[in-house]
Amino acid sequence: MIKVNIKNQFNNKAFQCSEGGKEVTLTPLGSGFPLPSANTFEKSNYDIHYADDLDNFECKGNIVDIHCSDSVSVVRLIALGLYGDYHESVVIGEDNKTTEYKVTFPFMHRTSLSEKEAKLFYTSEYVVSQSSLSGVVKQGISLFEIEINLYQQTKISFIKFPRHLGVHIFAITLF
Repeated sequence: MIKVNIKNQFNNKAFQCSEGGKEVTLTPLGSGFPLPSANTFEKSNYDIHYADDLDNFECKGNIVDIHCSDSVSVVRLIALGLYGDYHESVVIGEDNKTTEYKVTFPFMHRTSLSEKEAKLFYTSEYVVSQSSLSGVVKQGISLFEIEINLYQQTKISFIKFPRHLGVHIFAITLF
């Protein structure tokens, strides 16, 4: 298992910084996840950074360099689709070739899934908002674990994400 550090890609804030805080920017209206408990992601295989100024990135054709000499067969993402389910291409780069994979990024307001490539990772019963009109909204919001099975054992050199601001990536782990 290889946890990929994606902090230098971060351009968005989805989790509250403090209890009752409203400094999230997941959506243009400033809504996002309430502050998780300290042990929410403790048993996770993913580095979710939710105490920093930023904690995820919206996809703008980002290229994440992978500095690993090990071969892997699975890429797992913690991600969501902001305004619906998105079916996008993710490009996995090796030393001398690239392979495109079709990936479904589930809608953040789903609280159940029937997709075989994705499963619920974290769900909150409500959404927080910076908007003075809404504050706390009783509506489920979820993060998803998305699995990309590679066609063969591969030494990945980079991952290129789609150019779609509605797709948000929180963590990447290679297996």
